[in-house]
Order: sequence, then C-alpha cells, then structure tokens
Amino acid sequence: MLESLFYVKEALGINGRPIRVYKFRTMEIRADDRLEEALDGGLNHYGKPNRDERITRIGRFLRRYWLDEIPQLYNLARGDLKLVGIRPSPERWWGLFPFGLKEKALNKKPGLVGFQYAYRSGDGFETYVKRMEQYIEEEKAAPVLTGIKYFFRTLSNIAFRGVRGE
Repeated sequence: MLESLFYVKEALGINGRPIRVYKFRTMEIRADDRLEEALDGGLNHYGKPNRDERITRIGRFLRRYWLDEIPQLYNLARGDLKLVGIRPSPERWWGLFPFGLKEKALNKKPGLVGFQYAYRSGDGFETYVKRMEQYIEEEKAAPVLTGIKYFFRTLSNIAFRGVRGE
C-alpha cells in the first residue's frame, strides 16, 4: 500500500553520497525500469523528459502544483537537501551531462526547490545545462545571496508567470 502512495528515489547527495528522496508517487509502479524509453524523446529546459507516458493522471495534477514534493520536507529537515539548489538525481541521470559537471554539481547539497524554476522558459536541455553551470558559479561566489535570489525568482515565476512543475 505504501509503495503505491510514496516513491523513494535513490539519488546522489553532497559529494556523491547516496540519499533516499521521498515523494508522493506520480508515476506508475516500476517507472524507473522505463526511464530509457522516456529519455528517448529528449529533455526539456527543466531537465525533464519531453514526453513521459509513465506519469499517471493524478500524478500530472500533483506535479503541476508541486504537491508531490511535500514528503521532501522530511529530507530538508534531515539535512539531505537545502532549500534551493540542483535537484537530487540518480547516478545514471548524471551520465547525460557534460564531463566534469557532475562533480561540480555534487560539491554542494542538492535542493528541494530546483534552480531551473527561476527561469520561465528555455530552449531545451542545452539551456538547462548552461543555466546549471551559471547557477554553480553564482552559488560558489555568494552561496546565501544566490539561494535567496533563486528562491524569490522562483516564487515570482510561480505566482506571476504561471511556471508549474511538469
């Protein structure tokens, strides 16, 4: 029963340490087995598959309003995540990125709120990668100010520009 309600994602945390990230389930059970199929359609400017048929109808609703992320408040309280940053991803996901970016990204804690939502749109995965590199450089120079900047830009995009989870 709990497996149908919750999804536990094995991801890489700070310094590549494995962490378990909790979410409300939005995809069919065993969706991870079909990840390669979802990736065949390419990735969007938020770093997510363009077409993902693994998502359930209720899952689309939960994702649209980020309700599926509520259990990650537990991860935030445990110290696995910080408020804003690069979203936690599994090891095989990092293989999609340019050489060296994984190490830079995993130098800090992953974020509950993804940096990419500070932007309204983009031109695909390449835009996502460029913005990730920019975020890493900004965060390296001024960690607290960067977190505040991206948090409020994300809130503004949600409230006034209609940015929603996909």
